[in-house]
Amino acid sequence: MKNRIAAALLLASACGAAAAAPAPGIEQFADGTGFGIARLSPDGRHLAIERIQDNGNSLLIVRTDTLAPTTELAFAPHEYVYGMDWANAGMVVVSRAIRMGGLETPRLTGELFAIPVEGGRTRHLAGGQGDVPKNGDLPIAFLVDALEADDDAILVSSTSFPQADDDEPKPRLVKVSLGGNTREEIAVAPIARAQFITDRAGRLAFVQGIDDDFRPVAFRYLAGEKRFEPIVAGPGPNASFQVLGFSADSGTAYASISERGETPCLYAVEMASQARQRLQCDPESEPLWLEASHINGEPLGAQFASGKPSLHLFAPESPQARFHQQLSAAHAPALVTLLDTSQDGKLTLYTVWGDREPGRVYLYDHATQRSRGVYERAAGLDRNRLAPMVPMPLAARDGTVLRTFLTLPPGGAMKNLPLVVMPHGGPHGVRDAWSYDPEVQLLASHGYAVLQVNFRGSAGRGETFTRLGHGQWSGAMQDDIADATRQLVGAGVADAKRICISGASFGAYSAMISSIRYPELYRCAVGYAGVYRLDRLFRSGDTSQSASNRRYFEMVIGRDADTLRRESPASRAAELKQPVLLVHGQADWRTPPEQAEALRKALAESGNPPEWLMVPREGHGFARKPSRVAYYKAMLAFLDRHIGTAPAPAAP
Repeated sequence: MKNRIAAALLLASACGAAAAAPAPGIEQFADGTGFGIARLSPDGRHLAIERIQDNGNSLLIVRTDTLAPTTELAFAPHEYVYGMDWANAGMVVVSRAIRMGGLETPRLTGELFAIPVEGGRTRHLAGGQGDVPKNGDLPIAFLVDALEADDDAILVSSTSFPQADDDEPKPRLVKVSLGGNTREEIAVAPIARAQFITDRAGRLAFVQGIDDDFRPVAFRYLAGEKRFEPIVAGPGPNASFQVLGFSADSGTAYASISERGETPCLYAVEMASQARQRLQCDPESEPLWLEASHINGEPLGAQFASGKPSLHLFAPESPQARFHQQLSAAHAPALVTLLDTSQDGKLTLYTVWGDREPGRVYLYDHATQRSRGVYERAAGLDRNRLAPMVPMPLAARDGTVLRTFLTLPPGGAMKNLPLVVMPHGGPHGVRDAWSYDPEVQLLASHGYAVLQVNFRGSAGRGETFTRLGHGQWSGAMQDDIADATRQLVGAGVADAKRICISGASFGAYSAMISSIRYPELYRCAVGYAGVYRLDRLFRSGDTSQSASNRRYFEMVIGRDADTLRRESPASRAAELKQPVLLVHGQADWRTPPEQAEALRKALAESGNPPEWLMVPREGHGFARKPSRVAYYKAMLAFLDRHIGTAPAPAAP
């Protein structure tokens, strides 16, 4: 294990030795505005681009030759353009979503809109909880397939409104004309929480989702018989089958399959016979997605990410593989992902991303063999002043290998560093990954090492690993974090007297309960938008509003009142002796302010009043730049006082 840590330190030193100039300022790390996802039109003449603002986003359509805008669609504050795709060369279909806070996943409203590329009236196609069609169909609709071969229709997944607290309707797959007047029902899903999977020709092929016991399930659609057939992924109770995509002729499906709940492997599934061929396995990473090709729609390969993501190529010597390798070499050490290619094959849209690269988007002209920049995220941020995120496998006390990431201050010492341990939120279905994280980079730029641990219960390694975290929110999950932290101390990386733990949402819970369980290890704790009373998960916040969510919490943390009280930081505040900073949004509907107020009151009564930042009009995580600046300033000042490092000079 020490050899692994030493190798990681050498890599971090080699990557960060040149970064000696002033670090970017807090304002730059707090700026979340700019551009997001982008899609190239089938004829290659336009781009649809997500424009990100402090309090929402919009859809911007621009010409590819000049990048001049032709139209823009924006919704109300806190409303987002989400899930866009080109229906044809002249029209984009988008979903509307709502998000109040920066940590929330946008909640789709079930509305679909068609936006013409050269301006004109935006058309409401289907759905909408406040706009139910008179005939009662499609009250909630989500885009499934833009139907590349059909310029006049799309496929949507439609569900009706629940009739009771525990009534979850089964979605229907419906073909909708772009005029919004014609509906054709294709099938009704066999389960409520279902995702329809169509092949390259737009034909329904599979349904996948989770059952009433929150286990992954999948079904094959038999079109001739108009029925679904359950797929047996394997003999284990935690087996899973998830389709990632199809070959160009749709004769082969590529699937992530786990036979017993172990980390899934990548398989090729022959559609006619359903015969499976194992292609690639990584014991510590499931296949994440299929990488697109620029030729004939044939997938290039599959991405895995046990550490830094790696691409398993299906045909390494093919022209499409060589093209991808050439782009990757030009942009290294960042990674390249192809997004779209025009139907005539002349233009390819791709993105470049990485641990020190928030994202750049380019158009490649195959005739001139040149790339042209479209936009960059975090424009003005000096990538050369950022710190490398180094994958580092560490071992828990029971021998379980934990995927962790260590980010060290760029250009500085590699020993006896002040350390911030940053557990992720979720905690289930979520994982830390090798990618740009503004908060991690902010801390590193101010002299802190940052440790992120994919403790048991995290996503990406199969259903069995995820379920190891059930019932262990205050137990083995926190032990994993402590074990990884102690190994950095033992290797001399971290100063044992200068370690703070900081997290958001579940990560804030983890920061507090870990500080209670390991008072000798952590010198301070920061909680951002946290949950501190577990019993309140069943009674307050948006996650308590459905029977399904309450059953989920009962599965992962239990319902015994004494256990919930014993595992809640607010109930054990007298044991929390370290300095504490609590940061929360007054309008947080995921973990309401009463969560933070309960811990604040309990700490004050025990003689350890916390530092406090409650921000009006912010939700679960801060959506506005001024609020993020206030949070970052409070956090850095708190850390500097308690684990002692002078901040790096801010850029002017």
